[in-house]
Amino acid sequence: MHDPGMTALLGEPLPVEFSHGGDWHPAVLLGWRDAVEGACQLRLQFVVGGLKRSSWLPLAAVRLPGSAGT
Repeated sequence: MHDPGMTALLGEPLPVEFSHGGDWHPAVLLGWRDAVEGACQLRLQFVVGGLKRSSWLPLAAVRLPGSAGT
């Protein structure tokens, strides 16, 4: 489903990781938007139980792969 407030990436989705339950999980960045409160939210796609899912996450919950400890 297209979100009219989302800015999509051009080209291939960017590999990222997101924090959930104290662990980092692989995902791809599909786009971003300005949230109502002025913060940036990122649209990620990831696999859960063998099914592709997508969700909006706060910028602080996302990192580039391999950037542990930074």
